[in-house]
Amino acid sequence: MNVLEHRFGAEKPLLVHADLRLIDAEGHQIHPSFHCCQGLDPQRDGLFEVGLQNVATGCALLVNRSVVERSLPFPDEVVLHDWWLALVAAQAGGLAYLPKPCSSYRQHQANVVGARGWRHQLIQRLLGVDVVRPDLAAQRLISPGLLQLRACLARFGPPESATRFERLWSASAWVRCSTALKLGLRKHGWWRTAGFYAALLCSRPSRHELS
Repeated sequence: MNVLEHRFGAEKPLLVHADLRLIDAEGHQIHPSFHCCQGLDPQRDGLFEVGLQNVATGCALLVNRSVVERSLPFPDEVVLHDWWLALVAAQAGGLAYLPKPCSSYRQHQANVVGARGWRHQLIQRLLGVDVVRPDLAAQRLISPGLLQLRACLARFGPPESATRFERLWSASAWVRCSTALKLGLRKHGWWRTAGFYAALLCSRPSRHELS
């Protein structure tokens, strides 16, 4: 952080985040890298990339005062507070990654979020799809992240990106998907990206937070 502030100035919103090692409830290592286990590439730190896929974990990040001041107040659309902080830093181009585990992420039965492997996550999401209302399932899959990203664009801009982003809520599936492609929206890994576009094709994202 000192190096970044010396290079860019302390007034620039800056966030530094690191990898984590996964341990079980007894402290034994499950995996040496949280990001590898999740199939994430933390070097992809553009605004839209961070907007679609959070790579910063709260207990493994450091922000400067500028990030805090710009982040507050947290909008209602915030999905995860660490995700919002990363978005604010990414919008200003001040996101940096330290490629080594600096803390241990303990996994136990009471984890609120937890760190399941991507294959397990995929199976759980497929099992959780509502076969009666697949459109609603698609909305729940993509809406929260898009609403959070839209809130970031609404607050910080740029205006032209915010205007183009609104086309993701078009009634036309073709307009939604073509807009996402033009904006370069993609998640980490082909299966996550395919799931995102399939959901965008099946249903228009909700304009309001889904309970």
